[in-house]
Amino acid sequence: SRAGQALQNPLRFDSAVQLPVGPSSAVQVAPASVPEALASEGPLLEGSRQAAVEMELNLMRSRFARETLSRQAAEKAAAEAQQELQRVRSELERKASTARQLRKDLARQSEQVSFGQECCHDLQVRLREQQAEAEQRIFREKAKHAAVNRLEGLLPRHVLMKALAVED
Repeated sequence: SRAGQALQNPLRFDSAVQLPVGPSSAVQVAPASVPEALASEGPLLEGSRQAAVEMELNLMRSRFARETLSRQAAEKAAAEAQQELQRVRSELERKASTARQLRKDLARQSEQVSFGQECCHDLQVRLREQQAEAEQRIFREKAKHAAVNRLEGLLPRHVLMKALAVED
């Protein structure tokens, strides 16, 4: 490859050489060899050094861009999660409010049913009492009628009716 040729032939520098991008492609120079190389190689080493710095700068830029995109994606996901949480909380509050209202309605209706049952019971008791009273009246009226029929031959009817009316 062209990068391999540039490394094998240090006297020739080709600016169009494409170097691979990644952590393993970083150019490392031993500190002890730098002064010797500067003295003997001159402009060739300066160009290689500039290429290495540019490559490292490009690596840092791409890493920064990836981290920025990741951070933005995380912030977006967090904002969406927060919105969803708020939506769920408001939905929960609406449901809780509805449940409270339904409990109140149920309690009110239960009270109305209880009141209706009490009224029904009271009316049934009153009806039984009135039926018993009516039966007693009917019995007394029948007894009066029977007495009037028996005594009608002895006393005039209007006298018997006055006598029986006073007894009530």
